[in-house]
Amino acid sequence: MVLRAKKDVHITDRRSESVMRRLDLKKAKPSKRKFIIIQIDSLPYSILERFLHRGSCKFINRLIKKEGYHLQRFNCGLPSGTPSVQSGIMYGDNSMIPGFRFVDKKKKQQFSFGNPNHAKYIESTFFAGKKGILEGGASYANHFSGGAQRSIFTMSTITKSKNFRRIRESSLWLFLFLHPASLWRVLYYSVAELLIESVEIMTHPFLRLLGKRKAIFGFRLPFRRLLMNVILAEIITLGAVIDIKRKVPRIYLNYMSYDDIAHLRGPHSTSAFFMVRALDRRIKRIVRKTKDDDYDIFIISDHGQVDSVPFRAVNGMTLAEFIEKCAHVESFGLTSANEGRLSLIGVLMKKTLGFLNYVSAPLRWAGSSFARGMLKVIKPQQYRFVWDEDERIFVADSCSLAHVYFSISNERMDLHQVNRKYPLLIEKLLRNRSIGMVMAQQGDRIMLMHGRGMVIIGKDFVRKQGRDFLQEYGDEETLISQLRDFNSLKFVGDLVLFGSYKDGVAVSFTEHVGSHGGIGGDMMYPFFISKKKYNLSKVTNARELHRIFKEY
Repeated sequence: MVLRAKKDVHITDRRSESVMRRLDLKKAKPSKRKFIIIQIDSLPYSILERFLHRGSCKFINRLIKKEGYHLQRFNCGLPSGTPSVQSGIMYGDNSMIPGFRFVDKKKKQQFSFGNPNHAKYIESTFFAGKKGILEGGASYANHFSGGAQRSIFTMSTITKSKNFRRIRESSLWLFLFLHPASLWRVLYYSVAELLIESVEIMTHPFLRLLGKRKAIFGFRLPFRRLLMNVILAEIITLGAVIDIKRKVPRIYLNYMSYDDIAHLRGPHSTSAFFMVRALDRRIKRIVRKTKDDDYDIFIISDHGQVDSVPFRAVNGMTLAEFIEKCAHVESFGLTSANEGRLSLIGVLMKKTLGFLNYVSAPLRWAGSSFARGMLKVIKPQQYRFVWDEDERIFVADSCSLAHVYFSISNERMDLHQVNRKYPLLIEKLLRNRSIGMVMAQQGDRIMLMHGRGMVIIGKDFVRKQGRDFLQEYGDEETLISQLRDFNSLKFVGDLVLFGSYKDGVAVSFTEHVGSHGGIGGDMMYPFFISKKKYNLSKVTNARELHRIFKEY
């Protein structure tokens, strides 16, 4: 993955033009101002700063120290997740994205950004008529296209019907792996990934004896690391290089590899450390290609991440099972820890099968056998969402944030209604130390409940009772403002649960050892690197960054 290569081989201009001809890609229309956004999904400002001080990100460090780039921290807002942040940046609107998963009670419909069809519906419906920042540009591995002319491995466009020309622009990126330099990189990083995975598997039992935090392993993970951290990352990098050569005016690419490995091993883990070093080299390849073009470079993260402990590891049951035990009503958890990544890997394998029709028989047989085998291995767990006359409780959890929906009403229930129907539910939730806060609405007031206190947030007042618990999660004044905004989002649950947060460790309602989505510590503080210095000190929601890019 990240052992230092002896030589970083770049695609020459002649080879870039050859690839463009084969993929039938034309030069973009001339544009006076161009930008490229390089996103490292989930990397907190504090961890990047630590890596810079250790000399681990040499190229980014050079940009900051010698080339006049500015590194800043900003507050991404609530929820601290990629869909909310990217919709805010791309469209200036995240008012209908309360989490990675949520429910529209009126339409009795579940949404998950791990499902490409849901992402497609959300972008085409919620943002219809809105101008995205990527019009005429390119999107790589994002949740939304932002109006991009070409979207590669973008969740909202993966399932769109494509004519043959469209297929050549997306599926045949795999053709680039027949390029010797790209093939060398894939082989090199694959060996390194497997080596690091093997070392972690062997050393983890001893580290556990020393009290180190839990990590997640499994027979599918080595293959997942190869596909996500090597193959997909190489496609994204090569795609950006080609688009720079084409002078595409707006490019937004998202490296998901740090987020993926941090969820499984922790944001401070050895794997995460090496992942950032690898991404630093990929970023170098991209930025160096912009030297002859007038591109404004932005290197950002969308949110942060903190160490976490899974709710089930502490309580012996999932959050949905715990709520069912408390309310004595059938409850369903609408989550799969890996659904988004597995959906993307599945698409990658299906595109591989299509590409293999054009290669020789031995390579086609070997490649198709691997791809079909992977499709069987990585098949994500399917959830059947049924909202009928039967009383049910739906729990849409996303790391340290969970929305709870009661099917007895098609409208959002207030606190009095919940207490009348389920008299002891909230009391039992607050007794569980894994649940830090419970948020509900009562009239025009937000009721924020804790095991030892309460905060009542009105339109123009804040009233506290008992322990001053909000300070444990961050700046109190900022959080109250963000909670007001969050409570106004369209599809917020009847109850909203936040995992407890203490000493830098959160409780995750999903099976993750690295968490974000809610509030607390680094999860709300990503970074922003740019040549021009913007005042981001007062930013409390990622949609405020939209103004920077809409000017292009």
